[in-house]
Amino acid sequence: MNRKMFVLTLAALTTLSVTAAKAQKAPLPTTYTVTETIGMLGEPFSVQIARHGNLGYMKHVKPGTSIVSSLTIIQIDKGLEYTWDPAAKPLECSKSNFSGSWGDPFEDGVSMLADLNKMNPKPAGTEQFLGQTANILVADGPPTMGKVKVWVDAKTGAPLKITTTLPGAAPKVFSEFTALSYAAPADALFKIPPTCTAPAVDNVALADDAQIAKLTNDDPHNYVRAIMSPESKDTCNVTYKVVQAGTMKPIAPTFTVQVDIGGTMHKLVSATHDGVYRIPNIPSNFNLETSFGDSSGDSFALIHRTCFGPETVLLYVIKNPAKATDGGDYYWVKSGKYAAPKK
Repeated sequence: MNRKMFVLTLAALTTLSVTAAKAQKAPLPTTYTVTETIGMLGEPFSVQIARHGNLGYMKHVKPGTSIVSSLTIIQIDKGLEYTWDPAAKPLECSKSNFSGSWGDPFEDGVSMLADLNKMNPKPAGTEQFLGQTANILVADGPPTMGKVKVWVDAKTGAPLKITTTLPGAAPKVFSEFTALSYAAPADALFKIPPTCTAPAVDNVALADDAQIAKLTNDDPHNYVRAIMSPESKDTCNVTYKVVQAGTMKPIAPTFTVQVDIGGTMHKLVSATHDGVYRIPNIPSNFNLETSFGDSSGDSFALIHRTCFGPETVLLYVIKNPAKATDGGDYYWVKSGKYAAPKK
């Protein structure tokens, strides 16, 4: 999970009301370097985010290591981002367009906290946090989170730290700034490798097609990624299945499925022994949680509605059900043998 996906999932899971965000006086910083730990799913991972005006930078580190998994340079005003694995030989770079959030921790944090308002948090004092005064808020979160505690920067209204505590368990770090500097980052940090700017085929589309083909063992044009797809104006009912990557064999429902619609989690019951779950009249986007147990892990995803008929199939193609953290992907099926039969 990268930081932008974490922000989307966090927004779907939390509903915080933060008066500090509304009272914000200082403009949000556009020059800074932040190191953030994200522990929402599985083993925590670290990301460094820097910004200098219209240039952004992200460095993701593999969980439990100091190995850099990817570097990204963002041209904020142009809506362009360049991503590469610095250890790859030869170095291959993907170039893509984006709109909306690029992953700014201050902008994302203030927007999220200002919009989500159903948990009615209570003030719990102030603390000094990385040299900043933080207003502390506590709230009763949804069952998947338990008690929520947030350290909100009194100056910017951004969440500097979030912890969750389930009944009988120790607090867990959801996200936390571990370093913060408002000094200008070095210009060299924003240097784009020549490979990224050279004329090339659409590496992003090719990489997506290759990943879909690998996971489904099928024609990638039969599928649309559910976490990135444009939202359909039409509504539809959803048939949700969890299948094994490669074989596409349905996985027996030894897992639990919950869907967050309108801020309320609804537990789904399998309609068949093969693990078919039906979600009627889905909204334009919804959070989906599939839990495989304490030893296997959970999968959270913010799904964007894409309808290919009155009944549309949504697949979670998972690599290893015994270890959900190995990953997988969510796909709408638009055609082919796994699509819903036409009526």
